[in-house]
Amino acid sequence: MFFSLSIVSFAASAQKITYGFTAGLNIGTIQASAQGAGTTSTTSSHLSSLIDVFADFRSGNFSLQPAIALTGKGGNVTTGDGGVGQFALHYLEIPINVLYHVPTAASDIYLGGGPYIAFGTGGTLSVNGPGGVYSQGVTFGGTGDFSTRDSGIDMLAGMQFKSGFLFRLSYDLGFANILNSRGPEGGLGSFKTRTAGIAIGYAF
Repeated sequence: MFFSLSIVSFAASAQKITYGFTAGLNIGTIQASAQGAGTTSTTSSHLSSLIDVFADFRSGNFSLQPAIALTGKGGNVTTGDGGVGQFALHYLEIPINVLYHVPTAASDIYLGGGPYIAFGTGGTLSVNGPGGVYSQGVTFGGTGDFSTRDSGIDMLAGMQFKSGFLFRLSYDLGFANILNSRGPEGGLGSFKTRTAGIAIGYAF
């Protein structure tokens, strides 16, 4: 409740409000650990897309920037027979970032971060190996393979030019275990998302 009131209060006192969008590329991995194991392993990277819309509420050198994003996450693993397994996961993500801005003569440089929550919308699990190509849809929720929600911390750094064109780097550090403990794959351990992004966009 306090966090929500703080967001509303900051937005109401904003001296400048801008809106914008970005589109780009995500590079995702999954940090995995087996049930009861004390070690973790990280998958190789998986490429996916990112598109979002945002509002920026600016007051002085600080701004509050909520967004709604369609984002890809996941990772690739090498199977025992030398094939490649690919987790391609799609989410609707809502980050709320607090940014610090450093104005320059030609642009505005910013960096910051904040929490995010994401809701699984679909995806595929595919294997490309000696036996051929196998693919199936990913399911979320009570009887699915993956939990409906992911959550964690979003970190941003970028540059917005006077023309409105912007360039942005991002990194999502997932805290939630996205394996569904109630589904058919539950109880096997932990999957946590790690997603780096690079995007361009425009602010109005």
